[in-house]
Parts: sequence; C-alpha cells; structure tokens
Amino acid sequence: MQAASRGASIAIELLSRTLERLLAIRSPELRPPLDQAAMPVLEAVGAEKIDVFLYQPESDSLVAMGTSDTPLARRQRHLGLDRLPLVNGGRVVDAYQTGAALSNELDKFTDEDLAFLLAVAGWIGMVADRAELAEAMAERAFQRGRRTAAEEVALLTPRQRDVATCIAKGLTNQEIADRLVLVNGTVANHVQAILMRLTLRNRTQIAAWAVERGLYQTAADLHRDTDSAAAETWSVEPEMPK
Repeated sequence: MQAASRGASIAIELLSRTLERLLAIRSPELRPPLDQAAMPVLEAVGAEKIDVFLYQPESDSLVAMGTSDTPLARRQRHLGLDRLPLVNGGRVVDAYQTGAALSNELDKFTDEDLAFLLAVAGWIGMVADRAELAEAMAERAFQRGRRTAAEEVALLTPRQRDVATCIAKGLTNQEIADRLVLVNGTVANHVQAILMRLTLRNRTQIAAWAVERGLYQTAADLHRDTDSAAAETWSVEPEMPK
C-alpha cells in the first residue's frame, strides 16, 4: 500500500513538473511551443504519440499544430492524418464537437493523467490566445507603419519625390538637373526642402528613406519582381482552342 502510494506521488510530481516546463515555454508563435510541448506531455502520461489539434475554419478541419516526434506520429503525418475534416467524423472529431474526453477503453490513463491533460488543454488555449494577440499586434503595427510611410511621402511635392528617387539612384545634383530638366540651383533647393520636411541630415538618409518608402527599387528588388512576374506567366494555363 505504501509502495502504491509512493508511486502515485511520483506520478503526480512528474505531471506537476511537466506543467511547470510547459509554463516556462515562451513564444509569440503558435506551432513551435506546441511542438516543443508534445514530447514532455507524451513522456508524462506514457502515450505512444501526442497530437494537439486546433480547429481551422477555412478548411473546416482539425489540424495538428503540435505533434510528438515518435515513429507512430511521423507515420501518421506521412499519411496525412494530421488533418481531420469534420465531415469525415471519427473519435477525435466527436470529442471536439461534443466536448467530451475520448473514451479510455484500455484504462491506460489514470484520473490524475486526465486532470493533467485538461490542465494542458488550458495551457494550449492560453498559448493560442497569446499567438492570436501577437499576430493582431503585428498586423496593427504593420498598418501603422504603412500609414506613417504614406503620410511622410505626402509631405513632399511630386517634384521633391522625383528628386528623392534620383538621390536614391546615386545621382549628383547636376545629373538630377539634367534628368528632370531643371537648373542645378533648383535641385539644391529641393534637396534642402526634403531634408527640412523629413528632418533628415544628409543625402544618404534621403536615399535610405526613398528606398524604405518604395520610391526607388534596388537591383535586388527589381530582379525579385522580374522572377515573380516570370513565375506568374508560366503558371497561366493556355486557352483551349475553340
């Protein structure tokens, strides 16, 4: 009786330590922490594999976002069993739709194991909420950056934007004047106005500003755009003759 009690205490301590390990995982993304958590959970409950399924609305499926690195898990991933359309049903889908735990036909898991797995499910919900919040914050920051860039570009007149683009290309004032059909002094005035309006210090900063705001594309950008356009061209299906 004492041995059994000691064994139960050891098991509960293992589950508790595993939960502490999960809570120590920090990541703004979703899949990495779930993959990282799968093996400790598997070891804690003595399972053959662990899958963390989350619902994906666009495909109306349960998708394994975290999977243990075991032979059985790798085989099931290879067979495409890490994605379960709700329409196909099954034990996992039934558990998701009803909220009931999967039946324990082999009495493999103890009550402590099941309580532990419920705690892990709560942790997964916390990780998913954190990842969703991080994604939303990143999107808001991106949109703010776009608005700020547009507002900064609007500070310049069309001709000043042309001058900034030429500076990004490495042209001198005389070369800019020749290209834009201006006199050298007018170009110098435009450069000074750009520096003042954008609170920049020199031409190098103007060049960097123009590239960052999309007023000028580097050779690498142009090469990448060309490759993308070529790929899109080859992906078009030819029209069938009538």
